[in-house]
Amino acid sequence: MPGGRFGLLLAQASGTGVPAALIMAMARSYLRSVARHERDPGAVLRDV
Repeated sequence: MPGGRFGLLLAQASGTGVPAALIMAMARSYLRSVARHERDPGAVLRDV
């Protein structure tokens, strides 16, 4: 992450296969986008 920051998120998708993988990929992408612009972890999770 920018500025030497790091983050950790554990998540689980319900189901298996392509649909679950797509949901997790979209969630990961959105979370990373928000985390790059917001410093407060609580604010990141509220946005997501």
